[in-house]
Amino acid sequence: MNEKEKKDVVNNDISESKTNWRSMYMITGFCFFDGLQYSMFIVSLWPYLNTIDPTAGATFFGIITAGFSLGQAIGSPVLGFWMNRVKSSKSTIIIL
Repeated sequence: MNEKEKKDVVNNDISESKTNWRSMYMITGFCFFDGLQYSMFIVSLWPYLNTIDPTAGATFFGIITAGFSLGQAIGSPVLGFWMNRVKSSKSTIIIL
């Protein structure tokens, strides 16, 4: 390996280890708006549930809310592992 190839290998390693701050800020913004949307959705869900089914109680509402959170807690790491495994988010998004 000549000197130019060694420099290219070193430069590639350095450029790959840098943090893309623009992406980090975008992800932070998306997470913030996702949390905001979730909090607005949950507040309006109870009156909507009572409109659809007046016999539904607080226990049923708790099960619905817990089911959503449990599904996200299980699904997020699984989908994250899958995306890291295939090195692409495109196939995961297309299948979902």
